[in-house]
Amino acid sequence: MKYYYKRNLPHFVVQGYSYFVTARLANSLPANIINQLREEYKSNVKVITSYRNKKKKREKYEQLKWTYFKKFDIMLEKSEKSPHWLKNTAIAKIVKESLHYRDGKDWNLIAYTIMSNHIHMVFWPYFEKIRKESSYKNYYPLGSIMGSFKKYTGARANKLLNRTGAFWQAENYDHIIRNYEELHKIVQYVLNNPVQAGYTDTLDKYRWNYYNPKFI
Repeated sequence: MKYYYKRNLPHFVVQGYSYFVTARLANSLPANIINQLREEYKSNVKVITSYRNKKKKREKYEQLKWTYFKKFDIMLEKSEKSPHWLKNTAIAKIVKESLHYRDGKDWNLIAYTIMSNHIHMVFWPYFEKIRKESSYKNYYPLGSIMGSFKKYTGARANKLLNRTGAFWQAENYDHIIRNYEELHKIVQYVLNNPVQAGYTDTLDKYRWNYYNPKFI
């Protein structure tokens, strides 16, 4: 199974690989910031597509995706107007418990970090199971996994907050992890994100992250 689809962001679905996924709270970034990042990205992609050397083109494209993501992540962390509902211990606990509950059911959980307005996740998805059981079927298996997780956690969080409406932003950032070196790099990024953002001095003091040593 290998295919591609696009909403606001490109999404590649390839069976047999682990994924790095970032989900953010609804309205955590203003539209003008998202549009600015998107236009910068499109402009750089145009430059890369002009390269004739396929290896150079692939390397530059991977570098661009990572650069774009880090800009996006930094803006999330600095967004003062964003809701920061995941700072609420009870809500963070709902998210944490749901991540682990689905381990061995929807995915093999490799690592995660829960920040104040977004989460980073690394997992190996069970696409075959999702294709059989989900109304998404063959079209958006990764969207099905995340949609179920976000629907459950969002409903419970909204109940605690005594609010209605979208809790999570509909679309996620996702990236296929193609080898062990990349997996190690991304897991280190995920685990160190709270330190880089100034949430904590050291990783051992942070309550809301996890990694499975079996995969690292």
